[in-house]
Amino acid sequence: MSLLQVLPQTERALRDTLVARSALPQLDALAALYQLPRPSNIDDASWRAALRQVLFARRGVRGLLHAFLDDALTPQWGLSYQCTVAAAAPQTLTWVSGGADGGFTKKDVGRLFRVTTASGQGLYWSVGPAFNAGPAVSATLTLCYVGTAYWQPAKFTANGSATAVRLPFVWSDFGAQYYLAADTDAAVPPTYMQPQVRWQASSAGGNQGVQNTFWGTDGTDLPTWDEPAIPAILGGYTVTAQTAGTWRNLIFNADHDPNNPAAVPARGGTYDITLLKLVGGVYQPTALTCTLAADGKVASDTTHSVALVVGDNVQLYIAANNGVNKPVIFPKASVYIDHPAGEPAGGYILPDAAATPSVAEGAAGLAPLYLGGHLDEAFLLCLRRLLASGVILHGDVADFATKDSYW
Repeated sequence: MSLLQVLPQTERALRDTLVARSALPQLDALAALYQLPRPSNIDDASWRAALRQVLFARRGVRGLLHAFLDDALTPQWGLSYQCTVAAAAPQTLTWVSGGADGGFTKKDVGRLFRVTTASGQGLYWSVGPAFNAGPAVSATLTLCYVGTAYWQPAKFTANGSATAVRLPFVWSDFGAQYYLAADTDAAVPPTYMQPQVRWQASSAGGNQGVQNTFWGTDGTDLPTWDEPAIPAILGGYTVTAQTAGTWRNLIFNADHDPNNPAAVPARGGTYDITLLKLVGGVYQPTALTCTLAADGKVASDTTHSVALVVGDNVQLYIAANNGVNKPVIFPKASVYIDHPAGEPAGGYILPDAAATPSVAEGAAGLAPLYLGGHLDEAFLLCLRRLLASGVILHGDVADFATKDSYW
């Protein structure tokens, strides 16, 4: 260990006992000691500031709870706008820059804004405009002119520029209930295990010209998979809401003998495997197709794709080509279904915690398997410990775009 330190060891040891001075990982150790462990999605500077608001304070004090939420969440998930204010319109913010929409949207109504002007800073509540009719983006935002214990009245008295930071949460409490609603950006991102459509049989083909299909499913294994493949007109699969989308990466394998893995099949000819789609009462080939070599165990199409919608009926079709004299044994096939638009990268089972995903798995960072769409449970646990005894916490992910005001 290097002794070239600016501070003596005694001073460093003292600082490790103070939330205001300790560095990672000592800060996390202190937070855990005080029964307020830092959630993994909140940075250390934000959590340090939040802890300093409540660490030795009384439980259940509204102002302190608000300050805790503000310091913990706003630095990372607050949205900043540059605006102008005018004495002629004392309740109005006029958009100049900020956000991704070129103005204010429905998400900005019924929200708390911290507005800083040349004359000072205040916390305000937005009440308009109504986006139920009219344009989806507005150049102005109306603030409440009535003050409460929660926010200040909007009464701008001078013209000038302003910085308006939209807080990523709102809260309310009544009847021993504490309600917290936060932007989805402050939540665990929703990622779902995508269903996989699979096909299987005990055997297929056998002689030149034989054509078969397999029973397909997006659920558990089918009893019919223990039987040979069926005539080509019977085995349709109907696309569901969960399996609709872009299908790609058709993978087909067969003749894998666990008792003799090195065995090479000799079928006398090749097999063509094609995904068919029912069009006008007739099954037509799609772009997904591959050819299994006479001595091959695996075939794939990783180049093409097909877009399918709910209700489409498809078949996995196998045809024995010239020279075939043996069937494929225990054939299995599957396709990859693209993640729905807007779903973040994730849902992949990585080999270990240090693995780096490929571009397809989300080049921005690790994309592990997780289920979510809710507020971080570690954060809610800390908030429960700050409420008065007996108060029930209701933490919710709020889609502020669906209504003018969350409450």
